[in-house]
Amino acid sequence: MTHDMDEALKIADRIVILKEGEVEQYGTPDDILQNPKTDFVKSFIGKDRMSRFLKTSHKTVKFYQDWLIPNQPDGNQYEIDASETLQSLTELFVEKQYDVAKVTDGNKVIGYLTKDAFIKALASERGDLDE
Repeated sequence: MTHDMDEALKIADRIVILKEGEVEQYGTPDDILQNPKTDFVKSFIGKDRMSRFLKTSHKTVKFYQDWLIPNQPDGNQYEIDASETLQSLTELFVEKQYDVAKVTDGNKVIGYLTKDAFIKALASERGDLDE
């Protein structure tokens, strides 16, 4: 089953997670990985799977600077340096449940990245959005 789920996440446009014949969640692989709606979906997907399927490679937070906004938005925020790995940013938004990353370069604030903008940035890399 693990291999089948991994393949589905790689190639599917949409995935349906069923529990006892009832739909637990329907959505894109990225949406399900980043926003599991129920505890069942979280346990079905598994914590380690998300980091394997999001494109973390050797990119840093600075790679997503085009998605930064200049003004501080509302929301639960955490400060992160632009040189941090994308894996760190993913953990910030998914595991720690922050809404906003205050991105700094040394002591200088270079902008704010919202969780929603980050998800859109990742999806656009996969070709899931027309932005």
